[in-house]
Amino acid sequence: MEFKDRLPSEGINSSQAHPLKDFAVLLAGVLVLALGLFWALSFALGVGIRFIPPKAEARLFRGFRDQLAEVFPNAEDPERQEQLSAQLGRLVASWPEAPFAFELALIEEDEPNAMALPGGAILLTTGLLEAVDSENGLAFVLAHELGHYAHRDHLRSLSRGLALGAVMALVTGSGSSAAGDVVRLSGEISNRRFSQSQESAADLFALELLHERYGHVGGATEFFECILETDGGSSAFLATHPAPQARIDRLREVIALHNWSVP
Repeated sequence: MEFKDRLPSEGINSSQAHPLKDFAVLLAGVLVLALGLFWALSFALGVGIRFIPPKAEARLFRGFRDQLAEVFPNAEDPERQEQLSAQLGRLVASWPEAPFAFELALIEEDEPNAMALPGGAILLTTGLLEAVDSENGLAFVLAHELGHYAHRDHLRSLSRGLALGAVMALVTGSGSSAAGDVVRLSGEISNRRFSQSQESAADLFALELLHERYGHVGGATEFFECILETDGGSSAFLATHPAPQARIDRLREVIALHNWSVP
């Protein structure tokens, strides 16, 4: 056999596929990996975050409300703020197992809403105050937010946002700034959706706390009735909460079951 020395063919060490195809395959692999990591972290955080001791949570999120002031402008009404804080304090006094020294802030926002922040800070919108006519109606809303704290819903709702931030930092190779974390978490808070079971459990907690505080449950359905009467319901509220009529019906069933007084 005669051996003939010759140069290798051009492109022997390069892929025959189009460069864009190789890039698409690589990009798809990275996206699948990032998505899998995101869901794994979300699940792990959603399970584990419930076991963070309240004292550790308060330390971890110390000053969080002050940072959020840049995103949610405070309403300039010190007198009303003091009244709301006093009402919250009276409710908390009827809950011996309260895990935090709760604080409340009134924010300038037309949409009726209330938000439970990590660490024990509750935000109320000025729009919500216009949607309730009585102390008991507002007390139920506050008690409902306390119910989310009792069941640690306020932490579980943030698990996806925290997981997303971790995955983005890993993929891009850059850490998230404190300001970026605040904006991202504030978005999670304002746009979150609790499950039907979480909202129902918080409603039941609120009913019990309302009865403990006042000896009756008057005003329990007031806020939801107002939502229904206002242009058929607030679209922003309905986007992140179960149907008001279903909640009214459920509350009335429980009230009748316990034979609680409704003045």
